[in-house]
Amino acid sequence: MKYFVYTLIVFAIALLVFNSTQLDFEVLFTSTNKLPFIGILSGICVLLISAISLTSEKIATLANKNRK
Repeated sequence: MKYFVYTLIVFAIALLVFNSTQLDFEVLFTSTNKLPFIGILSGICVLLISAISLTSEKIATLANKNRK
């Protein structure tokens, strides 16, 4: 599971980089930038969910270790 989460993190970073290159900074808040903004927000969401998942795995491991 850990390797899957790390793979998701790599893909999310690649998604962030790709979509940030697609932004037109001269007219930032127009409809042409709607898709890159959605891609950037989804990449940030994946990073947050992956970080939460990794943290919960560490907490579960520590809880099981302390139980024994």
